[in-house]
Amino acid sequence: MLLCMQCKPTAEKKSMVAPTQDNEPFEVFFQQFGMDSAYQSQRIVFPLTISMIDREDKLSKETIQKKEWGFLNFSEDSLASKNDIDAFKGILEKKGDSSHIYKREGIDNGINVAYYFSRKAGKWYLVTIVDKSS
Repeated sequence: MLLCMQCKPTAEKKSMVAPTQDNEPFEVFFQQFGMDSAYQSQRIVFPLTISMIDREDKLSKETIQKKEWGFLNFSEDSLASKNDIDAFKGILEKKGDSSHIYKREGIDNGINVAYYFSRKAGKWYLVTIVDKSS
């Protein structure tokens, strides 16, 4: 939406682009999502489906409610590749304008977790987690 505003009764007009949430950058969202527990819990679609490998090596699903949610700290993922134990790298896969996958892939270990995000009404939300860690 383009808004034109006239501050003084002159021929000069100023135009401003009205801020919208339609173009919320994923990187800005993800930085706050990974550091702020209150913000994070507001930006998850509950009940949240979590898929994981069970004891028979089959993918099983469970759902959790908001009251069961714990904070996922993504704020130090950029340093995780240097960990002595449980080292991993964070990889962002952009799947178009409204779907991204953030992956934690283990380095010489079995960590393999994918976080699926979707943009809804201009805002990013975590919609499912797939944990194929061994």
